[in-house]
Amino acid sequence: MVFDDMDNLRKSPYPIKRLWEVIKQHFNVDTRFDLLPHCYANFDKPFFASLCKKIAHAADQADELAKSIFNDSGACVARSIAALTPKVQDELVKTGELSVVCVGSVWHSWHLLKDGFEREMCKHDVPFNLKLVTITKSMAYGACYLAA
Repeated sequence: MVFDDMDNLRKSPYPIKRLWEVIKQHFNVDTRFDLLPHCYANFDKPFFASLCKKIAHAADQADELAKSIFNDSGACVARSIAALTPKVQDELVKTGELSVVCVGSVWHSWHLLKDGFEREMCKHDVPFNLKLVTITKSMAYGACYLAA
């Protein structure tokens, strides 16, 4: 959104100044071109993902663009779940409930994702209850459970 606004491709509905400063500080850059090595030659997924925490902080500090990014992200997660529900095996929902494992540190920002997620889920007819869960042990436990 920041780059699209800077390029006049699509104007952001909210000011981009604060998030651009957050991005520059996170990557220790001054220009968009300085970001290119981080996107290609020196791409580091965990480092990129750690930007999320700083954007969440900006959202918690009432930055409207940051809040809208999380709102849109929550809606995107809901659309992804809704798209997959027709393919869920009956055995996984025999209790009337499907557990969705939420992995990654972005889930520490659930309070920012929740409204967009719930608003989007209301648009879809999901034939069972969803239970969003985070894991507290290795994913291998879940794999063993399903295998058993």
